[in-house]
Amino acid sequence: MQAFSFSSGWQTRNTFLFWTINFINWISCYRLKLDEKIRYNDALLILDGNILHENHWVIYLLKLFIINVLVLPPHTTHLLQMFDVVLSRK
Repeated sequence: MQAFSFSSGWQTRNTFLFWTINFINWISCYRLKLDEKIRYNDALLILDGNILHENHWVIYLLKLFIINVLVLPPHTTHLLQMFDVVLSRK
């Protein structure tokens, strides 16, 4: 999936909404390939604690498509990611 950003390289609320719509489209197509017994089980989207992720429209859309959101606490993802913690540690 392609990343969407502003010309400055930073994500905005609008680009995050656009990314979410594309993610919902992708997960919906993926679910069609699954067995009917598990097709509409909850999905989980894990996000970092960026303030942009506090978008009510995004949360509403994700709920409509049975996608739960887990938001990691701000400034902790580098502690929680295995690559950062173990492999690239200096």
